[in-house]
Amino acid sequence: MDFILSYNNNEGIMTFPVVPNGGISLARDQDNTTFDGVNHELQALGTMKLAAFELTSIFPLHRYPWMRPGSSADGWSYVRTIEAVRLRQIPFRAIHLDNAGQEIFNLPVSVESFAYGLDQAGDIAYTLSFREYRFANTPVVESLSAQAGSAGEKVQTSSQQQASAGDGFTKQYTATDATMMARVMYLEARGIKSKTEIACIGWTILNRVDAKFKASIAAVITAPNQFAYRASAPTTSDYGYSLVALATDVLDRWSREKAGQTNVGRVLPKDYLWYAGDGKHNYFRNAYRGGTRWNFSLPSPYEN
Repeated sequence: MDFILSYNNNEGIMTFPVVPNGGISLARDQDNTTFDGVNHELQALGTMKLAAFELTSIFPLHRYPWMRPGSSADGWSYVRTIEAVRLRQIPFRAIHLDNAGQEIFNLPVSVESFAYGLDQAGDIAYTLSFREYRFANTPVVESLSAQAGSAGEKVQTSSQQQASAGDGFTKQYTATDATMMARVMYLEARGIKSKTEIACIGWTILNRVDAKFKASIAAVITAPNQFAYRASAPTTSDYGYSLVALATDVLDRWSREKAGQTNVGRVLPKDYLWYAGDGKHNYFRNAYRGGTRWNFSLPSPYEN
């Protein structure tokens, strides 16, 4: 299982080194009230309260073989970053993935309390308490109903999507879409370290979605003889970072763009619908045969 904490639209992303074997339990109360009826007690259902969860684990100060891929053995860097972001008074985004890379939850959060200290092994033992962060400029969820999406997952209502995005846009994708894209990224980019280059695979998929108008992300990914996709493919890159987090970032930026925002961090122009690889890199083109090879000249939001 993985727990990933990011902030400020992926300005920084932290993969936690150790996640409890049983995972992280999310709790959400509902503001229900009871009152006396004529013959018996009755209940009125209220609005959903903010979700909360707690994580107790360690930040290692030594490299251990059981640490999660993409995590750091510099435990104090986690402490410094969390405390620095809290001082900036901006929320985090918490993503919890199961062993298959599927999202358990993905939501903006605040750190309510953070206690830490050295344990007997010389690592940093900590307890982090989180509470869901609800952005003030998004409407309260007016409906608790959900529709069944692909693979039977629950699709959020528009207000829920906006609240979870928290940035004035509606997410145009589901958690299943993000995981499917991550699996394509893994299979199509073996040995490639650059997040920018791998993100271009995601943008190629989305460029085809846009070019085909009503085609879904899943339909584009699973179209015959197009992208490498396998439902059992890993979702962690060969260099240890979460491809679900990267795919989610690409999909969020695409969703912002579709909401009319500009300069969202697109790393591949809209007319680039094809690519081919040589075993070391993928080369993106704006024509099926020939065309112009992309030179990665757009500013990248990623560090590599």
